[in-house]
Amino acid sequence: MKSVGFFAFVSAVLLFGISFGVASAQVAPTPSPYEHYLQVDYYPALVVYNELSPGNVGTGANLHEGSTGVQLGLEFRVWKLRLMAIGEDDQFAYPHNTGLVTVINQTQQHVIQSFTATEYDLGARLGVQIAPDHWYAGLAYLYHSTNYGEPDVIGSGFGVEKLPNFSRRLSFSGSLYFYPELHNPHPFPRDDYNIRLAYHVLTYGVQANWSFSSHLSASLGWYGDDWYNTINAPSNAEHFGPRLSIATNI
Repeated sequence: MKSVGFFAFVSAVLLFGISFGVASAQVAPTPSPYEHYLQVDYYPALVVYNELSPGNVGTGANLHEGSTGVQLGLEFRVWKLRLMAIGEDDQFAYPHNTGLVTVINQTQQHVIQSFTATEYDLGARLGVQIAPDHWYAGLAYLYHSTNYGEPDVIGSGFGVEKLPNFSRRLSFSGSLYFYPELHNPHPFPRDDYNIRLAYHVLTYGVQANWSFSSHLSASLGWYGDDWYNTINAPSNAEHFGPRLSIATNI
């Protein structure tokens, strides 16, 4: 399962490098306009690996809930610094087939009947411009919860962000963030599960944006994340797949 995610990660890094090189090669580039946008995302074929899924694909055709997201992005200036702020809310849904599931702390396995598993990510990112054409270095915060009883985890991270340029017909955007630790901030409600839970998390995404007008664009891209067990997690986890988006410049 790691091969596809690693390929997507390398592709994202290469695209970042190419775009950064083009931007850096410009002589006295014209300052880019400030972007303010609302973006709606749809994940048509999200692949999930974790303790509930050996690579199941979540699609709207076979699930009561789809995998969707919404993102609000703003660029602004404070004194002489050009800054960005992003808020993001994602929902990932996928099927669990009846079978044995490893519990937290990896001490037991239980048979869990089939159901639609859903994970919720609520994130915020704040960055400062490091290069022309909407390149930012950022700090991030992520809150993660589920509908299947695993404790909520939260944590902060850092990374790089390339925002879209809606003044161009075609532009590229993406992000790469690393969270050193997402952990459960509160004890488990049951005494026998009163243990810590933590992951290292890497998230990445890249997309091509086509502007139909100064206020409307569509995007095709790829999203992925890798969750590495550091303390008592049932397993490592991975989500990856294509992402379709519509954005309006507000």
